Amino acid sequence: MLRRLVGDVSLDMISESKDFRMRAAETAANAFGVERVIAESTLVNLGALAMSLGDSPVVHEFEPEALELIDATDLRSLPAEAPSLLKSAFILAGRGGVDIMPGTAELGVYPCPGGFGFLGSNAGGMGFFLWHPRWGEREIAGPDEVLLDGTEVLESWARQALRFVLIYAAFLEAEKTPVLTENNRKKEKKSVRKRAPEEKRKQWTIRHISLTMRIVSAPREGSDPTGGGIEGRVAVPVRVSGHLVRQPYGPGRSLRKWIYVAEYGARRWIVPGARTFVVSK
Repeated sequence: MLRRLVGDVSLDMISESKDFRMRAAETAANAFGVERVIAESTLVNLGALAMSLGDSPVVHEFEPEALELIDATDLRSLPAEAPSLLKSAFILAGRGGVDIMPGTAELGVYPCPGGFGFLGSNAGGMGFFLWHPRWGEREIAGPDEVLLDGTEVLESWARQALRFVLIYAAFLEAEKTPVLTENNRKKEKKSVRKRAPEEKRKQWTIRHISLTMRIVSAPREGSDPTGGGIEGRVAVPVRVSGHLVRQPYGPGRSLRKWIYVAEYGARRWIVPGARTFVVSK
């Protein structure tokens, strides 16, 4: 839906206003008409996405296994600045029409004054929220904490969308990442090439997102991954979920890089009768 609507906003419809919000509103009105934009306010955000994508839109299409990996991964750190993914606009989609998140077929993200706009779509319509982050190298409790940094109204969908984007952005920069990206360009039809230069866009860039390896789940209850024993204690199998963290390195450990830690099985040694700890997502 987002790709189709963005395609309806030709380059000659994009406003030249210097104010970002005014430019987005005028772009939407030029493409869909003033009355429709007044009735459907999210079209203003669509106008912002279309003008931010420019003449070379980028779409990231995910294979199901890549979506599963992102869903199963925890984010435990926040970088000092916005990741490279967030420095330009893009659209996320599932390959073959698969939803990237429950109830979300496509998700568009674009930089805007002071933050980022998130625009999601499905068969029922579009949803939107603004995120104003405060970056800083630190550990976080999870994406809810990141969202609380700059957004007053919290909704389940907004948290899911933000979590997805931040984890995917970290995977793109992580050392030995299991995420593989391959670029393809969508060919233009001859009829498109004949359009006036100011009306047509360049080819869409489609980034195919898959995995470089098969992600194996950790041993479950009843397994003994470490062997051995501790006198007077019993072993309790636990599962440590896959997660992304910022690891210090370099001179004086002053630099940081993303590290992906795959899910693994472990066990905790406890005194019989003591409280059992379970490490999980």
